[in-house]
Amino acid sequence: MKTIHLLTIWLALLAASTSCKTSKNINIDPSVLTSGKWQLDYVSGVKADAASYVKGLPLMNFTTEGKLWGTTGCNSFNGDYTLSESKISLNPGAMSKMMCPGSSERDFITGMKNAASAKINDNVLTISDSAGEEIFKFIKVQVEK
Repeated sequence: MKTIHLLTIWLALLAASTSCKTSKNINIDPSVLTSGKWQLDYVSGVKADAASYVKGLPLMNFTTEGKLWGTTGCNSFNGDYTLSESKISLNPGAMSKMMCPGSSERDFITGMKNAASAKINDNVLTISDSAGEEIFKFIKVQVEK
């Protein structure tokens, strides 16, 4: 009887851990990703400070054709991205060459290059590295007309 009870507990724990793992790998709906601009809100879990960027907080825009464009908070970029389920790869591509003080732009570009996975919940885009550590959180912002 004790063996059956332990087996039941073990199976319950196994089911709980499996369900937690699958909830992290939610596929991104590309139409949500491409339907607006995404403004940087957090970097490595710390609220992004607009004063650290020459031209305000970085923005990213995703197209349905796999193109990526935006600003680093200093320079503009025009590159591409790939998305497969919850996996993402960001390539900033061509960039303008304005001199940018501090390390904010360099850190942003490095974070883009380290992107490995993404999820979207309630208009918040979270991008993580290959170890699952959060790099960025972006919020969807209104597109000016």
